[in-house]
Amino acid sequence: MSSFLQLARADLRRYLDQNAISVWSKFDVVCRNEGLQAILVYLFGRMLNSKQKQVLLWPLLAVGWGAYALAALLMRRGYGIEVSLSAEIGAGFWIGHFGGIEVIN
Repeated sequence: MSSFLQLARADLRRYLDQNAISVWSKFDVVCRNEGLQAILVYLFGRMLNSKQKQVLLWPLLAVGWGAYALAALLMRRGYGIEVSLSAEIGAGFWIGHFGGIEVIN
C-alpha cells in the first residue's frame, strides 16, 4: 500500500507544469484546483483510517478526524465534490472540475 505522501506527490505532479518545482508553485496549484483539493482530503482521510489500530496515535487521530471532517464538509458544501472514504482510488485519479461529483463505493 502506498503511503499518503507518495500518493499525494503523484497526484500533485499530474496537476503541475513541468517547470513548476518551487514550493510556491505547488501551493498555487493546490489552491487553484478544487479537484486536487478533494483528492488530497480523501487521501488524508484514508491515511487516518489506516492508523486507527495504533492506540498510541488516538489523541492525534482525534485532531486529524476533526480537520478531515471540516475539510470534507468544505469540499461537499463549497465545491459540490464528495469522495467517500470507502471508495478504492489509487494514483492517477483526476477530478477536472467541481460541482455535482460523487465518488461512492
